[in-house]
Amino acid sequence: MKAKFQKAPFRTGSTYVCGACQKRTRDTGRGEGDVQLCARCYTECCLDNAISDHGEDSLEAQSERDRLAELNAQQRRG
Repeated sequence: MKAKFQKAPFRTGSTYVCGACQKRTRDTGRGEGDVQLCARCYTECCLDNAISDHGEDSLEAQSERDRLAELNAQQRRG
């Protein structure tokens, strides 16, 4: 009877550990799950790639900066 009221063990089927920062996370549908990165690390990689490919002032780089700012704001809100 006691086991009925205990919490179920944490299931890891829908989560994974980020290969860069080691944070447990889940795929948000943006593609980061395919490379086993969290949303923040994936966006930082995309920003680095956009700067490398198109330059620091490119629209692609600005788009990734905006996405990173959005992730920061979501994290602060909790």
